[in-house]
Amino acid sequence: MNEISKLMDQGKRVALEVNDKGQYCGKSYAKLVSTLGVRCRQTIGLAYKNWKEVNQTLKNKVWKDIQTGFIVPDTFKHDCLIIAGKLMKDFKNRMTKDIIMPALKENDLGRLAQVPEKHPEIDAADWCKFVESRLTPEFLVR
Repeated sequence: MNEISKLMDQGKRVALEVNDKGQYCGKSYAKLVSTLGVRCRQTIGLAYKNWKEVNQTLKNKVWKDIQTGFIVPDTFKHDCLIIAGKLMKDFKNRMTKDIIMPALKENDLGRLAQVPEKHPEIDAADWCKFVESRLTPEFLVR
């Protein structure tokens, strides 16, 4: 992500590799996916229950951010935003499984007051709301 940010600051963009089937692949695609996940967490946050609730303005901002760092055709927008939705869902599931539920099981909810160190891109207030949503009786009975 830092490498991509530096390139973006310099006005440079990363070209994506394409395989013989016309699919994006390789290290540049992995960097795009990583950047996409971080940009979603920065721009959209964790407050939305699902990707369908995210307004189009925010989705468009994420897309524009990706276009700033990568050479991608407009025809990739739909697929890129589908990937973004999956990344957000997977991230929220991972945070729930790896951080929130262990803290609940260990009765150590105090450690959930701070954004996880590995994810400084998450807004602190947004993190607190997300944690609260995961500790509701409705969520816990799932």
